[in-house]
Amino acid sequence: MMPLELSPWSLLTFAACAVIVVRLLTFRRGRSRHRPSLAWASWLMIAGATAMAVKIAAGLRPPPGPLEALAAVVLAVLLLIHRGDLAHLLRLIVRRVAK
Repeated sequence: MMPLELSPWSLLTFAACAVIVVRLLTFRRGRSRHRPSLAWASWLMIAGATAMAVKIAAGLRPPPGPLEALAAVVLAVLLLIHRGDLAHLLRLIVRRVAK
């Protein structure tokens, strides 16, 4: 079996995907109301980030490039800033785009 060689972009993308998954899984809603559509969006993000991380670790996909790594890192940082609150993050994005 050949040793798995990971590029710096692969490691960065893997780490960002891990942060995305952990932050979304550990989100506490508190007193805010449950929104099924956002729960499904969060679930899809968790599934997608997990699939990407597993494929990178297993070497089942071509290595990600800098743009893919940057997108994953930006999403991970935004989720950390908003404490995993996808509704708050999407509200902010919609307000910025609507201006």
